[in-house]
Amino acid sequence: MTISLPQAVRRELDKVAKEEGVSRSDVLRQSLEDPLAGWMNRRLLEVIEYLREENRVLKEHLGGQRLHFTDPQRRRIRDL
Repeated sequence: MTISLPQAVRRELDKVAKEEGVSRSDVLRQSLEDPLAGWMNRRLLEVIEYLREENRVLKEHLGGQRLHFTDPQRRRIRDL
């Protein structure tokens, strides 16, 4: 896939690429990957926090009783 970039952007990519000794496409890919990875990390942390809170709420519904898992349930948890 070819992306048409403004001249000023191409010049800046070429400058950074030359400084780092990599290609323009490497610089462009990295500049897109870093923010995406950061967003994905934040989103995963939000999902983990949601699941932890959901587990706390569900345990409150049990009124202090222990959870009793069947062998297949234990295997499912173990295999995560």
